[in-house]
Amino acid sequence: MGRVAHGVGQQRRRPADGARTAGLRPSRPRSAADGRSASSERTIFAARTPKLPSDRALSSPGDAMVRYADDRASSILGRTIGDDGAHDRPRPRLRGDSRAVSPGDVFVALCSGAPARRHIDEALVRGAGAVLAADDVGHPDPRVRRIPDLLIRIGALASEYTGDPSAHLAVVGVTGTNGKTSTVQLLAQAWTGLGLPAATIGTLGAGMHGSLVPTGLTTPGVVEFHELLADFRRADAAAVAVELSSHALMQGRVDGARFDVAAFTNLTRDHLDYHPSMDAYGEAKRRILELPGLSAVAMNVDDPYVAGLVPPRGLDLVGVSTRGAPHAGVRAEAVRLHPSGADFTLVVGRGRAHISSPLLGRFNVDNLTMTAAILHAQGEPIERIVDALAAVRRIPGRMQVVQPYAAGPRVVVDYAHTPDALRQALAALSPRSGDLIVVFGCTGERDRGKRPEMAAIAEAGADLVVVTDDDVHGEDGDEIVAEVLAGFRDASAVRVVRDRAQAIREAIAAAGAGDTVLIAGMGHEAVVSASGEPVGTDATLAADALRARTPAR
Repeated sequence: MGRVAHGVGQQRRRPADGARTAGLRPSRPRSAADGRSASSERTIFAARTPKLPSDRALSSPGDAMVRYADDRASSILGRTIGDDGAHDRPRPRLRGDSRAVSPGDVFVALCSGAPARRHIDEALVRGAGAVLAADDVGHPDPRVRRIPDLLIRIGALASEYTGDPSAHLAVVGVTGTNGKTSTVQLLAQAWTGLGLPAATIGTLGAGMHGSLVPTGLTTPGVVEFHELLADFRRADAAAVAVELSSHALMQGRVDGARFDVAAFTNLTRDHLDYHPSMDAYGEAKRRILELPGLSAVAMNVDDPYVAGLVPPRGLDLVGVSTRGAPHAGVRAEAVRLHPSGADFTLVVGRGRAHISSPLLGRFNVDNLTMTAAILHAQGEPIERIVDALAAVRRIPGRMQVVQPYAAGPRVVVDYAHTPDALRQALAALSPRSGDLIVVFGCTGERDRGKRPEMAAIAEAGADLVVVTDDDVHGEDGDEIVAEVLAGFRDASAVRVVRDRAQAIREAIAAAGAGDTVLIAGMGHEAVVSASGEPVGTDATLAADALRARTPAR
């Protein structure tokens, strides 16, 4: 596969304002222990003094304009829409969704035929100042202009028009079936702890760290992606961590952007409703290794698929292991899991340090070690890596402890919605004194083959299973439950409570002191009632159930 276009005749640029100050040392050439030697020393990005006051958090992606106009008049899109690039007024903002258009915005219509005409009409009604179309839709409005090969060129054109923001930011992309969100959020926490203004794009939303705005997709569309990067640059971010889904990599949602470091966490079953096979799914994920601008890639060599990948020549490979791979340059050793978190020895090259973390489970040791590997790839010494990891805290909806043992039954919420994630979440709670109760469901209109597999995992790992609804989308909820129940050896021992809030209440009511309740599948996402109204998140519903709980024993 060829590389994605990543600019419009521009060379890689870095800020020339003294940004390369002390704090991040140049990366050393990689040894054989890292899996690949580097040809020369380099620094991917260097620390700079934070300039972002607490009251300058990223404004909502719904803002109509961004006051940023560097060279936009000379850009292809700027010339097309007649933007003179005046610095005394806001730049028209690009929109890829006609529903989000505000007066003066530029709508980019990447679809064709009747859908394109319908979306163009909506954008014009909403006040679009210009419309850029991929096809000649025959629209009579003079604001509609066709750009040849727009589908292929949009990433590069959007990057140029928004000021090539990825060239001024340290951008890290993270892919893998599980661990993307946690790694991205831990990385942002670590950067913040080191004094670097950080932003993230992913499942939890997009924004400066601590001020996320929902986007609806793990990785937004290509137009929105570049606008977000421009927002982050305007907010004086130094670094951006991005979750890269297989859909995003297949659909070119980050075309035109340059990435400094990539990370590949693992590959297990998911999204086989979209990809025809695991091979196709893996091939989609593998595309992260071909992102323009990459200098290094951190790869989990404990994962059989990831370990078998060969990065392109010229990339530094940082091997990551928590399970004893001796050739990995960044490792977790002497791992000890306990009900309050984990302790382990972090090995980075020849350096060693003790890490004590409040994050639950072996997979969070994986996530912390991957975060350390990314920081190492960026040139951070182990001393600063340890300082950075000491600052991290739990992530909403990711092994989130709603109530610890001391107050009664331990209640934990996790986003586990794949077979491997559910298996790992159950294993993470195995250091326990009592029974383990799990509440889970399966999403509608998604990979149906994983439903019985998740049932078997729940039955093997828990003492009591409560099957409930996840987000059914347009699928029949009864059919989803039936396919889940088919995976149990003894379905008669399973409780089925379709109403998720009621299922959570019943599971918590059944738990005694010393027991653990795991509520899996939705994590941070809103739970919606049968009438379509949001009723809270798993964590808030669990907190309500705990307040109303009558102890079972």
